[in-house]
Amino acid sequence: MALSIFKKTPPLTTIGPARAALTDHIATRRSVLDRIATLDRRIGDGHADIARLDGLRSEITARRNAIDSQEADAFYSGDDPPDLSQDRKALDGLTSQLPALEEKARKAQSISKKLDADLALLIAERERLTGLTPRLLWEACREHLATLAEEFKAAELAFRAVHRKAFVAAKAADKISMSQRFGLYTDSALFAELHITRPAYPGFVEGYATPEAALNAHVADVALADREADELVNAMLSGEM
Repeated sequence: MALSIFKKTPPLTTIGPARAALTDHIATRRSVLDRIATLDRRIGDGHADIARLDGLRSEITARRNAIDSQEADAFYSGDDPPDLSQDRKALDGLTSQLPALEEKARKAQSISKKLDADLALLIAERERLTGLTPRLLWEACREHLATLAEEFKAAELAFRAVHRKAFVAAKAADKISMSQRFGLYTDSALFAELHITRPAYPGFVEGYATPEAALNAHVADVALADREADELVNAMLSGEM
């Protein structure tokens, strides 16, 4: 069975303190946002009730003025009073709506300042929490990065092993191609160009040589791979492989 060096990171079974802090922070901010939305709706409903009352009052006034005007015109002209029974019935219907709507508007008006004050406090809290989010998110990401260090090292070692095997075989083939002038090559010199970058974070950089020591080790490793290519050819010729 082939070894996969690119395994998916399994789901976290434990949550670190930074991730836990971020989770709690997100829940708190979401709660504040929900409360803001609730207050916004209540304030909007209150404003709508007051606006409906103002509109109803205006309509009642307009209908009453219209009735008074028609009666005044008839009286002025000496005509019989007009039949305004339907107009008065409509006016009575509108007037009957006043008590309930006045009560709703009165209640809305009585708590409007308190709702506005509460909303201002919640908005300030939302802004405060929003300002904390980047730092908490940054700390959670770094904490998660630390959990990947061992997986990264294991994958790097596995990759380097198979990378070396492949290029040793490539070097062996290229040596034969060069000596026999076959003219086909596998760019085995690219073995010397392998460079794996690592996050500059604890757990990823410890245990690695200084730049100068790393360069010396790399040069020696290239020479060793060259010798291993010769050994591979000899092993194949002798039937040991």
